[in-house]
Amino acid sequence: MTRAYPDLQAHLPVTISSAAVDGPAVLLRGEDWELSIAGQWEGSIEGRALAWDDDDVADHLEGLVGEALLAVGDAGIDEVGFQFSNGVLFVGSEADQEPWVLRLPTATFVGRGTR
Repeated sequence: MTRAYPDLQAHLPVTISSAAVDGPAVLLRGEDWELSIAGQWEGSIEGRALAWDDDDVADHLEGLVGEALLAVGDAGIDEVGFQFSNGVLFVGSEADQEPWVLRLPTATFVGRGTR
């Protein structure tokens, strides 16, 4: 990632207790927090390249359970990166929707991918 978001970084790391996927949508949860990704994404978990439309994506996203979300920041011109203790997911901007929402106990962060 080229730049982490300082206001958001103050709330991290958080531990992932569940991971679910439905099409391109991903929902990661932990104690008092959740991250929802609504748009198409790609990345790698435990060294394996993944994309939202892979047949076995649910199995590999389970690899995030027990791991931590460490950082969120710019990963390119129109892309945000979510850095985990065992991988990374990249989310691009979507024309008419907010592709990710991170709800924490004291703040909610909503992003489009461009800053």
